[in-house]
Amino acid sequence: MKELQSIVDYGRYDPAIDTTVFPGTNVDPDGYWSSSTYAYGTGSAWFVEFLYGFVYVGDNGKASTYYVRCVR
Repeated sequence: MKELQSIVDYGRYDPAIDTTVFPGTNVDPDGYWSSSTYAYGTGSAWFVEFLYGFVYVGDNGKASTYYVRCVR
């Protein structure tokens, strides 16, 4: 989750990411999955949405359909 959140640009919004480096980033509020499991509910994982750069826990668990982006 930290790696995915590290590409958020909090000086921007709609999208909160540098679109020159990351063109075509979806700003759907469902966001992008991280590989980080939520410690208090192992059936859920963290995700980042790039409209404002918020970080959330997936509402419907790991069965939800979110976007993915490779980061390291």
